[in-house]
Amino acid sequence: HITGGEIKGFVGGPGEPGAPVAVDDAYITPVDTPLTVSFPGVLANDTADRQVDSDGDGFLDSEELLHDSDAGDTNSIPSVGTVVSTIAALTNAVASASPGDIIVVAEGTYTDLVLTISASGTASSPLIVRSRTVGGAVIEGTSAITLEGSYAILDGFYFTNGRPGGVAAINLKGSNNRATNCSIVDFNGDSPPLSCDWVGIWGDYNRVDHCTFFGKHGIG
Repeated sequence: HITGGEIKGFVGGPGEPGAPVAVDDAYITPVDTPLTVSFPGVLANDTADRQVDSDGDGFLDSEELLHDSDAGDTNSIPSVGTVVSTIAALTNAVASASPGDIIVVAEGTYTDLVLTISASGTASSPLIVRSRTVGGAVIEGTSAITLEGSYAILDGFYFTNGRPGGVAAINLKGSNNRATNCSIVDFNGDSPPLSCDWVGIWGDYNRVDHCTFFGKHGIG
């Protein structure tokens, strides 16, 4: 579902900072036997578009150095950083967010998450909402995340075992918003109709890149 928006590519070229690196894959199947490769299949040994995070706390080294935090200490986070591990904490964090804030969502399963991010960043100081590890924040149930401000980034979320809780699972409204490193897998619901959108794009200069979409069984 794309209305007045812009898709700037689902993969990055080798010149992009942090662009993923693909590794060759090989599969064998007997003659007249279908080849079945389960998710993530050919993506399993490829790298994600996530720059260096030496201590694994979800904040990039460059972000920690910029804000006088120790990039090698998980207990040291940037002054603009917040770590959340519940839906309530995440909702409160985005409600009070300012340009340049980095909200890191801890690993775990978040069920029936319907989140609207109305706050905005700026071109030089985007608002970032990031899974601490790529795919570590698993979104299940009837869920959706909507970015309706500007210069906001949704990074690393994994939607599965559910269905969109609204127009689409990921909704990019406003302008200059981005969804990156996200996966939507078998997010179809468990009963007909299977007519649902996974990604909705409106507004201007919104971007989807380095994302995985797998197991879409319905229209939309």
